[in-house]
Amino acid sequence: MFAGLFKKVPYEPYLRYGVWIAFTGTFSMVPLALFQAKSKALAYRLCTSISFVVLTALMFYFVVFRKEGSIGSIRASLISNSIMTLVYGYIVFSNSTLIFRFKHLKAALIFSLPLMIYAVFGTMTEMSSKFFIERFVSISELGIFNVAQQIAAVMLLVSNAINLAWVPIFYETANRNDSPESFNLFGKFFVFLLTVLGLSLSLFASDFVRLFMSPSYAEVSSYIPLLVLSYIIGSGYWILLVNPISYSKKTFFLPILTVISGSLSIGLNLALVPTYGVIGAAIATFLSYVVLIVATYFVYKKVSNIRYDFFSLNNMIVVAIVVYMVTSAVVLDNFLLSLTVKLIGVIIFILLIGVFKIYSIKELVNFVKSRN
Repeated sequence: MFAGLFKKVPYEPYLRYGVWIAFTGTFSMVPLALFQAKSKALAYRLCTSISFVVLTALMFYFVVFRKEGSIGSIRASLISNSIMTLVYGYIVFSNSTLIFRFKHLKAALIFSLPLMIYAVFGTMTEMSSKFFIERFVSISELGIFNVAQQIAAVMLLVSNAINLAWVPIFYETANRNDSPESFNLFGKFFVFLLTVLGLSLSLFASDFVRLFMSPSYAEVSSYIPLLVLSYIIGSGYWILLVNPISYSKKTFFLPILTVISGSLSIGLNLALVPTYGVIGAAIATFLSYVVLIVATYFVYKKVSNIRYDFFSLNNMIVVAIVVYMVTSAVVLDNFLLSLTVKLIGVIIFILLIGVFKIYSIKELVNFVKSRN
């Protein structure tokens, strides 16, 4: 089946490794959800930090030291997941008692089955670009896009980590219904962090690629800014909107939204990738997420009373885009001077957020105090 799906990517070893990476990756869900439900933030951060360190060390060993390239990164991911599976397995068995209750199973299925469909089509949105690049462009361009996507996916790691820590607080606050301002403060704080990180990734991507990758990957940095913007919208805004929808128990909307997004992603990739190549795939990813978030916003407005200051959130992103365009237009041959200019660009963005009163230090302090 896989051999017919991908013409240029052999099942052995790439797709076989991919299947096992996906399988072993699922074992983190239960223990991390357990820590989340029990508000054990330290244990959660410890596990995710160990996972990150193990993966980074293995990536360095296989990709940098042994110079195995893409297959090395795949092996590193599989070995890292396998090691963490043992850790997560121990956590689950040491905190579990096997008891079957049909009413709990029924409630869980009613709530989660729509989320399963949402997950499948969400994966389609993410993977369709790779499928069409492999089919219509070249395997080398697929490798470049994959590396760009992996670097930009730091945004997903950060946003998901913050969300997992935030969800118990979100539900507790929503149940009390006594602090609506907390949601707005979190929204600003969350998007501010993502935007600072995204701007930094976009500006310093070319330097990272130049230092740690071969010249054949030079194109990678040109695709990262649009992918980063896609993930700020598609992950950051999605988290803000989907938590209130889930709290209202209207999860049946989510499959509809992701079916629309997944179908649009396939159509856009089919239209753009054969003509424009990798940049067409990046544009398709961005437009798919924009449509997903716009559609989700209307559902959120309909089913939830929780409100965020989207005007300020959007302004943060607009300011970041302008700062990126101006800073990246300054091209310097001196490496250290170039890094300094980019760092100044990030600092200017942070200052402009305060100057335009989009976000203030006082709001940041109030948010931190509200969590203590």
